[in-house]
Amino acid sequence: MTDLPYGRGGSPLQNLILNKVYETRISAIKVQEGMDTGKIYFKEPFDIGLGNAEEIFEKASELVFNKMIPFFIREKPIPQEQEGDPVYFRRRKPEDSDLTNADIKNLKDIFDFIRMLDGEGYPNAFIRIGNLKITLSEVHKKNMKLTGRFEILMKNKILVVVSHPDDEILDVVVL
Repeated sequence: MTDLPYGRGGSPLQNLILNKVYETRISAIKVQEGMDTGKIYFKEPFDIGLGNAEEIFEKASELVFNKMIPFFIREKPIPQEQEGDPVYFRRRKPEDSDLTNADIKNLKDIFDFIRMLDGEGYPNAFIRIGNLKITLSEVHKKNMKLTGRFEILMKNKILVVVSHPDDEILDVVVL
């Protein structure tokens, strides 16, 4: 989902949005050793300025399956070496979804941060306040306001004591 060699590595969608790159390309590459180092068959323009992560991935799939694969089969392009200096992206970790540690300057940054993580398999954006964790998803922007869904989880330890009916042993589990 990057204009290779810019964007080699992990979490391309999130890193593009964090870098405020909304117009990108999907690169069709020849797989070889090394992270995204293969020769380029061709690239297709791709806009990630709207939608959440799930919607963007669906749109990318449609482009790949409906346009890029048929073009590849029909035209049989010859791969070319990547041109330019590589820029590497770091794979994001679950703790990177903490909104309080993000470089937020305005409402658009908050909107982008929440939407870029709103897809299956990604840890939603969150805020920690004491023993509370507030997760944020399904964000929408309208008239300089953000609306969406949030869930509040509370860290509590629960002591469970379980007796065995056939002996004097008790099991204690802390959740």
